[in-house]
Order: sequence, then structure tokens, then C-alpha cells
Amino acid sequence: MDTRWTYSKKHDENGTFTKNRSRLVAKGFTQILGVNYFESFSPVASFVTIRTLFALTALPMFKVYQYDVEVAFIQSSIDSNHPPVYCTPAEGYEDRRQYVYQLHKHLHSMKDSPRGWSKLFSSVCLTYGFSQLKSDECVFVKIVPNTKSGKSANTFSAVLDTLPNVPERNRIYKDCPYESCIIILCSYVTTFWPSLTAHLWPTTFSHTATNDSK
Repeated sequence: MDTRWTYSKKHDENGTFTKNRSRLVAKGFTQILGVNYFESFSPVASFVTIRTLFALTALPMFKVYQYDVEVAFIQSSIDSNHPPVYCTPAEGYEDRRQYVYQLHKHLHSMKDSPRGWSKLFSSVCLTYGFSQLKSDECVFVKIVPNTKSGKSANTFSAVLDTLPNVPERNRIYKDCPYESCIIILCSYVTTFWPSLTAHLWPTTFSHTATNDSK
């Protein structure tokens, strides 16, 4: 698999130039199915899901947080069950006629890098006790307690039956009067949008994160 350098200029929030940036990326079009990649499917959050989370921000006590997962793709490891993946060295370093790199992590622009990131993100969410939705595989949910005593509902129906009667001195989240919250985490990959996180305090904690490859 071939590689190349990409160059860009970084600017701050005021549009002022701050620094130059270079990144080694793969020429994904040189990958061969069955040789240096095997599966490229990666679940994508539907726009219905994203629009729904934005619509929820109109509800009282709903807060939205936005995050950017920088260089997300290169954090995911190459599947150890697949044969080794090699690429040409970075131009300007080792002799490209004599050496190759063996990749242990994905590079940007690889055909299977979104799949690698999706598997990594899913495994981390499941490790922290989230449940993955079957209707949208990019969405994860988790019920968390909002009382210092740790008392919390165990099911979604039980959460809906709770009353807003938790004293403020006993709350973990001061704005939420309910004993339980639901965290909703949604991840989507884009080259343009930043990460997005939404939190609904009363009965739903909505958390949406995009993977920005910028």
C-alpha cells in the first residue's frame, strides 16, 4: 500500500494562522481486497438519530456538549487475526526502494480505518457498561444514578415512573431532580463535523460524539 504526505495550515477560532501541519496518510485506492484489507463496512449514525438529539435540546434541563475526537482513525489497531499490513515508508525518511512499514494502527484514508475506529469505540462503550441499540448501532445507552446514596432504577420503564423528588443536597447533578438519568451516546464519522454530545438531565442523558478525521 502506498502512502503520501498531506499538508495544511491550522488556524485558531479567530482565523489567525497558528502552525503548519503534516500527516502521513494512506493511498487507500491502492489497497487490494483480501490482501491488505478484508472488511470495510462501518455503521453510520442516521440523520434521524442526530436530528432527534438536536430536537431534544428544546426540552427543559437539556444540555448539549460538543467534542472532537482528533486523529480518531489512527487510534484503532489492525485486526491481529488478519495477515500483516505493509505500506511504503514516509517520503523523506527510509529508502522506499529497500524498506516498508508494518502497520499496527490504521492510517487515515485506509478503506477499513472507519471500521477499525467503530470497533474500538464500541468496545470502550461496552466496557463502561453501555448497551448498544439494535435499531442504530452507533447509539449506546446507560442508566446512571443521580443520588449520592447510589439508588437508581434498573430499567427504562422504571426510570419513566420515577418522580422529581430528589432533594438538591442529595443530587449528583444539581439540575436534575430525578434519581436516575439515561446517558445516550451517539458516534458518527465525518470529515467536516466536530464531535457532538448532548445531555438530558431529568430522565435522559444524551451523549453524541463524532469522529472527526480532520
